[in-house]
Amino acid sequence: MSRETPGNAPSAGAHPREWEFDEEFDGGEETCGRVIINLYTYLLPMPPGTRVMLISQDPAAPIEFPAWCRMTRNTLLDMRHPYYLIEYKPEQKKE
Repeated sequence: MSRETPGNAPSAGAHPREWEFDEEFDGGEETCGRVIINLYTYLLPMPPGTRVMLISQDPAAPIEFPAWCRMTRNTLLDMRHPYYLIEYKPEQKKE
């Protein structure tokens, strides 16, 4: 499933095919700071455990997104710039 997002431009290339995710968020050409703000707003209504494939063309993304995940207790499952596989708030999942 994919939702409309700000900067929802066509992604460059193909994401890793073995990744399984529930949502896709394309940050487009925005800088990491702006992508994080938009991603935060996007994730708010999502249930914990949602897997999101984030796309960001920002060259700082390989440094910024792992740090953001650590600080916000989201799990970075994998990354292959410009693709980032994130699990949203896994500690809050109700099994």
